[in-house]
Amino acid sequence: MRRKLFYFLKAKIFKIPEGERIAGLLLLIKYFLFPLYSLCCKIKNINYDFEIDVYTINGIKLHGDFFYMLNNLDIGEKFKIIKRNDSIITIERVIN
Repeated sequence: MRRKLFYFLKAKIFKIPEGERIAGLLLLIKYFLFPLYSLCCKIKNINYDFEIDVYTINGIKLHGDFFYMLNNLDIGEKFKIIKRNDSIITIERVIN
């Protein structure tokens, strides 16, 4: 629920396109909505950019929406890679 609220604020109210850095006020709202997650990432020194919601794992940058999509997949549901640029991989769900 908090994630949906955050993405609603980001897309509809602040009108920030995907992948762009979020404004100072929205960054404070994100820290407020996800306090334990924010603190955990800071303490564990996870390579995560809070401003653009990007994780860096083994040199590959993954947007937070990717993990959100993986979390919402149903059993047996699949996704495929549509295109690949230097550092951007675009995926979509495969609808049966």
